[in-house]
Amino acid sequence: MTELVLMRHGSAVDRGDPLCPSDPERPLTVRGASRAKVSARALRALGAAPQLILTSPYLRAVQTAKIVAGELSLAKKRIKESAALLPGAPPEALWEELRHARRDVVLCVGHGPGLDALLAAALGTPLRAMWLKKGGAAALELTLEGEEVRGQLQWLLPPRLLRSFAS
Repeated sequence: MTELVLMRHGSAVDRGDPLCPSDPERPLTVRGASRAKVSARALRALGAAPQLILTSPYLRAVQTAKIVAGELSLAKKRIKESAALLPGAPPEALWEELRHARRDVVLCVGHGPGLDALLAAALGTPLRAMWLKKGGAAALELTLEGEEVRGQLQWLLPPRLLRSFAS
C-alpha cells in the first residue's frame, strides 16, 4: 500500500500576459509561491511525510515541489521530475512509476485536470468537474496489485481550507 498525496501547483503567471513564456516555462507568481509555502506547512501539520516527491517537469510544478520539500525538511535529491505528471499523461503512467519507486509515502505535484483524472482513476469514479484547485491537495491510500489499482480517499482539501491547517 502506498500513501499518495496529490497537490496541484500554485498560481502561475497568466498565459495572457504578453511577457508570459511558453507553458512549460511559466513560473509561479509571488502570491502563488507564498500560498504554496503555507499549503506546505499545512501538509506538515496534517502529518504528510513523503519519502519522495514526484513532480511534473513544468517550472511552476517544480517550484511548488521545491517549496514543499523545504517546508517538510525533505532533501532536494528526493524530488524527481516525472513525465507521468505532465498535462495529458494517462494515470497508468503514474501507477507504473509508483510501482518502480517502491516508497510508502509519495507526494505528487502536477496540474489540473490531470490530477483530477488520477483521483477518478484511483477511486474508480467517473471524471467530474475539477476537484483540485491550484494549491489544493488530496491524500489517498493506494493499492497497486498487478494491473489493478484501488484507492481510498483520506481527505481532499481546497486551498483555503488546506491553508487553515498551517501553523
